[in-house]
Amino acid sequence: MAGAFGDGFDASLSLVASTPDVASSQAFATLVHRLDSLPGVAHVVPAPARAG
Repeated sequence: MAGAFGDGFDASLSLVASTPDVASSQAFATLVHRLDSLPGVAHVVPAPARAG
């Protein structure tokens, strides 16, 4: 975000997905676990899954 808005700018980013089956649920969980390794990502906190 700093590249677009300047040094010191930060914001939370929420990722939300519909995961109707086991494969898509596992793929989303893998994505969430890999986010910490991306440049510029300071911290990742997975939210609890919600059925519905």
